[in-house]
Amino acid sequence: LSMPKPCYTWEELAQHNTQQDAFIAVHGKVYDVTKFLDQHPGGRDQLLIGIGRDVSMVFDSYHKDSTLKSKLEQFYVGELATNELPVFPEKSEFYKTLKKAVYDHFTATKQDPKNAPWMFVRPHVLCVDT
Repeated sequence: LSMPKPCYTWEELAQHNTQQDAFIAVHGKVYDVTKFLDQHPGGRDQLLIGIGRDVSMVFDSYHKDSTLKSKLEQFYVGELATNELPVFPEKSEFYKTLKKAVYDHFTATKQDPKNAPWMFVRPHVLCVDT
C-alpha cells in the first residue's frame, strides 16, 4: 500500500529550482527531474529553463502524449495544488489533429522543429523590428 503523495503550491514548486533540486509540474502533477537532467534528450539546459515551474504548455509543444507516462512517471512526487498560470482544459480533438498535422509536415519536409536554424534568427529579427 503506497502512501499518498504530497500536494505542492506553485510557490513551493518554485523553491525547487536548482540543478541539485529540480522539480517541474506538468498538467497538475509534480516531478522531481533532478536525476533526469543529464538524460533529457533535448539536453539539460532545455530542462533547466523550466525547473521550479509549470511547464505544461512547453511540454505539450515538444512531446508526444505518451512521453508523460513513459518517461516522467518514474519521477512523480506529488500534485500541484495551486497554479501560478491559468489552467487550460484537456486537449481537444482540434488540438490533437493540428498537432499531428504539424508533426506530419515536419516529417514530410525532413525538418527538425526542435533544432531549426530559423529559430535562432527569429528573435534577432523581432528585436530589430520593435
